[in-house]
Amino acid sequence: MEADRRHEMPVQAASIDRTETFLFNLFGALFFALLTVLSAQIRIPLPFTPIPMTLQTFVVPLAGGFLGLRWGIASMLLYLLFGLLDVHAFAAASRGAQFVFAPSAGYLVGFVIAAAIMGWARDHKFGNTALFVALIASNVGIFICGMIGLMINVSMSLSESWYRGVAPFLPGGALKLAASYLVLTSYRLMRR
Repeated sequence: MEADRRHEMPVQAASIDRTETFLFNLFGALFFALLTVLSAQIRIPLPFTPIPMTLQTFVVPLAGGFLGLRWGIASMLLYLLFGLLDVHAFAAASRGAQFVFAPSAGYLVGFVIAAAIMGWARDHKFGNTALFVALIASNVGIFICGMIGLMINVSMSLSESWYRGVAPFLPGGALKLAASYLVLTSYRLMRR
């Protein structure tokens, strides 16, 4: 009888650990989805492009960098779900299903890819140099998707989508990338 109880306790503890981990990750995904919504509200419209400048490209890579691949993707899918449910989640896209036809639709798809890239890097526990490369790749993913969205939804040429959808955002993007890198590397140092 005593042996049976001892055998049950580790199983119960493992079950509690899995539940806590699941709830922690779920909370993290919700937190980053809401943080992405908030960062969309801080926007600077630019007269020469339909895409405003926001803090989203700072927040989105952090979702994957903190949560990992699966939960990073989940956080951005949750963010898109907020927009589909007609919550004022997007900086420039229409609310509801109409966001698919907005000029910024490609960037929103790029958020999922960026979180996936950073989550993959986090899950593989890469060093700081590889983390920086992953941050660059995540931002490139956002910009490529954004360009494709502009070409499809606004009928821009490849060069016009570059000049109106990427080039104006590179200086600010570099600053946000550096800030994301500092946050993630500082967090890694604190965890040691």
